[in-house]
Amino acid sequence: MNQYPGKDKALRRNVLITGATDGLGLSLFRFFSQSGYQVFGLGRRPVDEFPHLSVENYLQVDLAASDLVQRFRQAWEAVGSPSFDIVVHNAGVGYLGDLSEQSEDSLRDLVRVNLTAPILITRILLSDLLDSEGKIVFISSVTTSLPTPSFAAYGASKAALEGFTRSLRVELEGRVEVQVIRPGATRTGMHQKVGMSKAKTRLFASPEKVAKEIFLAIQGKDRVVTVGRMNKLVTLVGPLLKWGPRHFKNPACHNVLITGAADGIGKALTLFYLNQGCRVIGVDRNEESGRALSTRHKKFQFIHADLFQDLRWADTLPTVDLVIHNAGINSTGPFETLESEEQDKVIELNLVVPLLLCAKLLKHRARTVFISSLSYFVSYPGASTYAATKDGLAHLACSLQGDSHTLTVFPGPVRTSHDRRHSPDNRREASRMEPNHLARLIGAAHRRGNRMLIPGLSAKGAAILGLVLPRAAEKLMKKVIYERFQPGNKKFKNEGSP
Repeated sequence: MNQYPGKDKALRRNVLITGATDGLGLSLFRFFSQSGYQVFGLGRRPVDEFPHLSVENYLQVDLAASDLVQRFRQAWEAVGSPSFDIVVHNAGVGYLGDLSEQSEDSLRDLVRVNLTAPILITRILLSDLLDSEGKIVFISSVTTSLPTPSFAAYGASKAALEGFTRSLRVELEGRVEVQVIRPGATRTGMHQKVGMSKAKTRLFASPEKVAKEIFLAIQGKDRVVTVGRMNKLVTLVGPLLKWGPRHFKNPACHNVLITGAADGIGKALTLFYLNQGCRVIGVDRNEESGRALSTRHKKFQFIHADLFQDLRWADTLPTVDLVIHNAGINSTGPFETLESEEQDKVIELNLVVPLLLCAKLLKHRARTVFISSLSYFVSYPGASTYAATKDGLAHLACSLQGDSHTLTVFPGPVRTSHDRRHSPDNRREASRMEPNHLARLIGAAHRRGNRMLIPGLSAKGAAILGLVLPRAAEKLMKKVIYERFQPGNKKFKNEGSP
């Protein structure tokens, strides 16, 4: 008798597992195969290195490749373009050490494998998954519940993945199941690749044991599953560590760096700190607005740069004591209607650029402000990738607390051109918070040494609802945001003054 559930009813159902060549992926491949599933594996190395795989069931794809979409489509076509009933996004890479020591290539590859690839592959396969009423499983990590100073980029990428799944689940409710599974430390090759000794990994759970629990969880209906008793405890107490007590009152700032400084929230912050007597360095690609500010304000230094293409200016930056990561873009509409290129750009500007800048600027020991989003608490169906990046940014802030004071801001709708463009309903725009008011609140929270700021009573109420009654908050967001986006009504524009 088969020891695993689902053999008869699941016979010949197609499953795709990424990272199926070793570790958890290999063990999951075996569990699914033993239970009668038709299993396809995805990996980076040639198929002849793996006896459990063949050209008929293996997609050789480098998930870190810049042309991932094309490579995946070619590999998928090579095995006959099967429709998958279950997709398990398991592949992942890590990095152990200070963020300041992680190379740009390593940071980019980590985010592409852990976050961008699952999002883009999900977009490619979503039509078939909708037809089969299938299931998408994202293998996250218990590290999303804790500050991860030695795994800052890894923790941020996994937190972003969970932010994506939360909003996507709301979008696909009743059509495709979306599940997150959080294993803890597992004795796989990933830890050794990042330099962790075998002695340290000896007490980690075996991949076979963890994979069995993951396999059984996939058979169930739980939206989020944490594997292991101790890991479940970590998810309960971890948030207390992430948003711990505030620092003492911060000293006055003298030199401030602001990204996206020429418009919207960034411009309001620029004017606020100039009025405080600070010297402000503003980075923006909007040359006309940036030059106009520098003409009017002698203490404003404008750097004209497109953050998508040029971060070299950060290498020669004078010492600053406050950095505000504000630049960002959005891509709105039902996820199945959005282009992969749009999602790639959102991830690049909203998460990869702040990671790269943090790595470059940690030597300044500057205090840091991260502009996240209220979606951290309530989800953002209709902007799932944007929500992902803002969740990743919030986790990054928690992980960097030991290096300097960090403040994470979770604004709701703000009266800016950016929010106007990406909102499905602007009839109540007058009720949105003014950027100048938000800038004053941010300045005051930073001076007090706060760890987080949820500006405004309505935003605080929404955040409390999201914490206490998360499903009610998600239902509300679906009604007031997602259902007002009509299919094909894409409001994407490279916005936010990068």
